[in-house]
Amino acid sequence: MLSKEKVVVIVRKFPFFIKHTIHFLLEKKFRRYHNLFKIPDFYIKWIAPNLAFYIYWIFSPLFYFLRKKNIFILVNNISNSPGHVILELDYCLRTANFSYRKDYSKYCIIWPRSEVAHGAKIAYGKYFLKFYVSDLLYIFILPFVIRYEKIGVDFSLSNQNKSMSNCQNFGYKFLPILKEGQRELDKVLEKVCNYYELWQKTSGLFTMKTGIPMDHVLSEFIGEPQKKYAVIQIKDIAGNGTAEPTDPVSYLNAIIFFKKNGYKIIFAGREKMPNIFKDYGIINYSEWGKSSFLYDLQLIENADIVVSSASGFGNIPAAMEIPVVYTNQWAFISPASGRFTVTIPALFRDQTNKPWKFADQIKYFYKRNDSNTAVPDYLNPRNAEGVEILEAIKEAIELKKDFKLKSKLQCKFQLLFQGTPLEFAESRISQYFIKKFESCI
Repeated sequence: MLSKEKVVVIVRKFPFFIKHTIHFLLEKKFRRYHNLFKIPDFYIKWIAPNLAFYIYWIFSPLFYFLRKKNIFILVNNISNSPGHVILELDYCLRTANFSYRKDYSKYCIIWPRSEVAHGAKIAYGKYFLKFYVSDLLYIFILPFVIRYEKIGVDFSLSNQNKSMSNCQNFGYKFLPILKEGQRELDKVLEKVCNYYELWQKTSGLFTMKTGIPMDHVLSEFIGEPQKKYAVIQIKDIAGNGTAEPTDPVSYLNAIIFFKKNGYKIIFAGREKMPNIFKDYGIINYSEWGKSSFLYDLQLIENADIVVSSASGFGNIPAAMEIPVVYTNQWAFISPASGRFTVTIPALFRDQTNKPWKFADQIKYFYKRNDSNTAVPDYLNPRNAEGVEILEAIKEAIELKKDFKLKSKLQCKFQLLFQGTPLEFAESRISQYFIKKFESCI
């Protein structure tokens, strides 16, 4: 008989629509936030652009009405990704606050259904004119914002670029067959730079703190929410910024440190908690069954420190100015930001286990033009070790208690890559780590 772990591995290899159907049929929670039939990628990439060109001219009166009312629609967001939702909404609200006009009161959001979108609506819907989570509305509005680009406001930090001018044409000039285009890497990094520069100018503004009291269901689950607690999260597969899965052993020094210093420890994310953690009395929020994006926000907002792998999860505490140790990102040119964020990148090594120069690793990133998929084994990636994570935790905690400017060595590292998000990020590389690998500069 197949174990649960083997079943999970097998299911992960299924096409997305099959996995979606299995989730819908078997999980009550999934049905709450999703329809049986997900909006197909074919509609988003092919049908919507052509509807925009050939049909949606009939909606020009709606366009002029919205323009007259000065109403805009947020576009290009990846609305089912916690990391993108947090950063892109933060970018939007910081921009509006910096302009002193509170322009987001004229912004509308229309996103397809997902658990993340539902949570975002509850947490941040108060800032916007309208916040809809509806597959049907999204199916209608997508061709509209593709055709009428002036009605959209784009705070996307990804390669999403749903606009007529960016579509690819596979037909003729006057009889096009359009496909959704994508934003090039240099344009994505430029937008992240603009966001991080704005973050510096609006330091002290915490738009992502919800101010919502912790729900009693979550409070009862973790017990004594007034007691200080640490949230830890790992990656159990490579990809999406990481070169290797997290080795749970690398967290043990941190866990022992937290225990000795009176912290409750909560395992979060959506990964399965490693068996080795079960001996330390860690609360398994990840597999609780009621975990959700909204509860993630409440959990992190009340945490004292977060230890995260390179993932969207780690962007939540960074945007809330909660101390966070952000580990194992190999494409460290675009790290999580935040004054109390301490990073430990993953390193590539040669056949003798000598780490690459930082510049060579970033050159590989530009050549590859992607950090979301797993890297080849020959790069011999090295994740953060236990003592490095522990020292970074101490540094992050101390920053919260007594904030200090970055060291000369930390600044030297960031200025290696001028004109990139790394230069403008308020976060810092671990002092212990950069001293240990100073030769890689």
